[in-house]
Amino acid sequence: MAMAIGMMLGPMQGYAETVYRKTAEAVAQAFFNEAAGLVTPPPKLVYNGKRLTTANLFIPFYVFNSPSGGFVIVSAENKAFPILGFNLSKGFDADALGEYEKALLRSYARDIEMIRYDSDVPYEAIEAWQDIPSYISKLVKAYPQVNSLSMSRNQADGVIDALFASDRYIQTASDLFTPSQWSDEMSAMLKRDGDVALGLVDGDRILPLVAYGSKGDYWRLLLDGENDSFYRLFATEILSFGQLADIVNAAEIVPPQEEEPFSFYEDFITETRSENESREHEHESRLNVIEPRLVAMGGGHFRVDLPSEIVMSRIYNLNGSMIRLQRYSDVSSAFVDLGGQPSGFYFVVVNDVEGRPYGFKIYR
Repeated sequence: MAMAIGMMLGPMQGYAETVYRKTAEAVAQAFFNEAAGLVTPPPKLVYNGKRLTTANLFIPFYVFNSPSGGFVIVSAENKAFPILGFNLSKGFDADALGEYEKALLRSYARDIEMIRYDSDVPYEAIEAWQDIPSYISKLVKAYPQVNSLSMSRNQADGVIDALFASDRYIQTASDLFTPSQWSDEMSAMLKRDGDVALGLVDGDRILPLVAYGSKGDYWRLLLDGENDSFYRLFATEILSFGQLADIVNAAEIVPPQEEEPFSFYEDFITETRSENESREHEHESRLNVIEPRLVAMGGGHFRVDLPSEIVMSRIYNLNGSMIRLQRYSDVSSAFVDLGGQPSGFYFVVVNDVEGRPYGFKIYR
């Protein structure tokens, strides 16, 4: 199974690769087989989340039901974790999705859309996709910690409202942590209190959830009602925007390490060599566009230069909403105008004539 799935995925590139339905179905089959301890009937695709993405542009994940009962959510991009959520007894009903579950799935779609154009390398996800059997086995065998639900949605809403109104809001936002660090903080709170009030950012509102159990990196959440499903808090190991909780401890501050003898000289030589190489590379880039280049022109205006013809550009805000789409013909430079937009970070995705996407994070 690992060899077959690996061959379908192909090698990991500098940008994300789509996980097609056939590969996702193989992952779902492997998951249900491992969970049941025997070969189960073929899973059935029941949902793909496309309606949750910006302008229905792409498929972020697949949801498969097992004829034997249960469902699994498989990512459609290999820069995200293979499995985003699962249930081992109850199937997934797309027609019965409530606003809280839909908001969580929408956050997955947002993370997956953004990670496709992020330059960071998701090492854990790469390792998971390269060895699906081990990844699934670890997930299935993880010991579940599930507590009795003692916090109501109204109580969770009160906790989040009070936190959001306080001056501690900035210190308790998930984007200050990596997804792994955030999960560790949540685990400490779960162990201490039994359940945790969790705010989920969904557009211009914050929805109150309650986390009251976990199984490895997957969480039992009060969404639109009590359930026995488990979900990841984030779809990737890199992006952690969009959650709020009254965390136990601030992020650990690592003390500075004592400098090794002669390290100053070695660092100076390395830095000098790097600066020389950068200058040579910059000089060559000015003469010829040899790689994607973003040029700030002032006043919220930017220019993107590619070594090939540009056919389309898209601009996304930090919530993952597309605010502009523009098409081009016979040009290799795209002009981005954010002059009328609020200050903050934006994602610009430019596609060349071969369909290759290039992503840039810019600040207006």
